[in-house]
Amino acid sequence: MNILRRLFGGRNMDFPPMVPTASVHSSPMGIFIAAEHRDVTGWLAPGDPMALLPIDTGPSVIGAALFAALNGWRDGLSKEQSDAQTSQAFKMMDEKDWYGVEKRWNYIFTQLKKDTGMIDITAMDRYETGGYRGSEEWSFECPFEADALGRAVRQVLDGPPPLILPSPDEDDEA
Repeated sequence: MNILRRLFGGRNMDFPPMVPTASVHSSPMGIFIAAEHRDVTGWLAPGDPMALLPIDTGPSVIGAALFAALNGWRDGLSKEQSDAQTSQAFKMMDEKDWYGVEKRWNYIFTQLKKDTGMIDITAMDRYETGGYRGSEEWSFECPFEADALGRAVRQVLDGPPPLILPSPDEDDEA
């Protein structure tokens, strides 16, 4: 259960307007692409449209799946809808929870930039204990077009692997 749900109990809160957002996760199991939906507590949850593609999938198929996910995002899901979507995503990824996803899957965050109409693509570095941090090396924009999205994501997937960082607690002690 996430902290927002515990603190606010799922009541409707005012949030800034959401923009189309999707996630791309990759591991030897494949490439998982999903829309990111916001529920009534503000929590983002992966959901339909979702796709699990082979790791060697070409840019055109990746781009089509990501374009569909970015166009399929929703805002204001109930807690139950959010939980069901997240559960479905875990099943597709063959994971039990976020801990498994964060330990075994690399993550690329994508989101529409309202002011330019471009898509922000940020590959995330991974903490060895789970969790992600935006990569300074792999953050860029591309047009909101399926072909461009597919080429950009394939470039990240074919590039150097993300950094595996010590846990944030260990960084604080150094």
